[in-house]
Amino acid sequence: MTIDPNIIKQLRGDEAVRQFPYDDATGKTLTKGMTLIGNLTIGIGRNLSANGISAQEVDMLCANNVQEVIDALTLKLPWFGSLDSVRQGVLINMAFNMGPADLMGWGTFLGLVKAGRYADAADDMAKTPWASEVGDRAKRLEKQMRTGTWVFA
Repeated sequence: MTIDPNIIKQLRGDEAVRQFPYDDATGKTLTKGMTLIGNLTIGIGRNLSANGISAQEVDMLCANNVQEVIDALTLKLPWFGSLDSVRQGVLINMAFNMGPADLMGWGTFLGLVKAGRYADAADDMAKTPWASEVGDRAKRLEKQMRTGTWVFA
């Protein structure tokens, strides 16, 4: 069945378009510490409490988030595109986890990556509080940086 575009238009008006989670009982955007009275809802009346998101939506959201990280890294690190895809993957994974702005604070590490000193960059990663916080993720990314081979959980 084809969806008539008019129903989407109608629902956009009736439900509104909300990019951030909100309480459907109060209409208030949820912030940390708030108590949910109704259902956790987002988008155009998407009841996350009852429906969650589909596997396809999970992949689409992840791809959108990864593209945003790649765009930020490309903008902030002009040499990012010259890295092999495996080491780009390390930076993407790290920026996805901590945010591109926080990764930009890793001047020594980024300098080592830029210079192609991958083993030294991996050693530098291992010494950070971030590595302690994320545990095995850091160990995998350190190995990936050092070897130039993808490492998976």
